Amino acid sequence: MNQKRDKLFPLSENAFYVLLCLYFHSPIHGYTIKKNIYEYSGHRLNLPTSSIYLILNRFVRTGIAKITHVDVPSPSKKHQRVYYSITPDGINLFQAELERLKHLLQLPEEIRRKEG
Repeated sequence: MNQKRDKLFPLSENAFYVLLCLYFHSPIHGYTIKKNIYEYSGHRLNLPTSSIYLILNRFVRTGIAKITHVDVPSPSKKHQRVYYSITPDGINLFQAELERLKHLLQLPEEIRRKEG
């Protein structure tokens, strides 16, 4: 990972959920990310769309995600939809974060065994 991406690690909970959606559903747009986060979090996180787009913009600036295409507004769709995909650096960041979280989850049991 480069210095810009290193600043993202470890991920905040919100950024983790956005990256999770990119990892499993690329290409994907912001509104679908919002719905998926709400579902994946057990209806605990209902992030404002602005928060999701701040994270997505940061991911694009740092090479974690890229814009794959934009739907042009039409009479039936008043807003354009920007679709995002995870990049190879994003996959690496996601896998590094998973390893970090696995370690954290295993740590209490390791301590319990050692301290017994």
